Amino acid sequence: MVKTNMPSPRSLNSVQSAEHGLLLWCPIDGGRTRIGYVFSEKLQQKWGTVDGEGVSEEAIKEEARLAMEPFELEFEKVDWFTIYVSGREGGGWRFTLGMLSWVAFLAGYWTTDG
Repeated sequence: MVKTNMPSPRSLNSVQSAEHGLLLWCPIDGGRTRIGYVFSEKLQQKWGTVDGEGVSEEAIKEEARLAMEPFELEFEKVDWFTIYVSGREGGGWRFTLGMLSWVAFLAGYWTTDG
């Protein structure tokens, strides 16, 4: 669960970030929100990782907060997070609407209730 001062937080949204690309914001069941952004090569270097291996939950949350600027973001609960590789095109990192490509972060909030 998250708290934010972003307008219409229970609607599908996006925030453009110079450092993180386009952050996607997707409300899901149970008041939870799925957040996705590119975990770029620059961020991997910052956190000392290759292909996102070993990145902590705190690092992921911190980068999500930075990606949301100028809006605020507070995490009350994280049910799961992952960094995954889904492809590489043209030798570079890529993020396209409707698809998270190459190393991207997807923080989701999932429940077995209901």
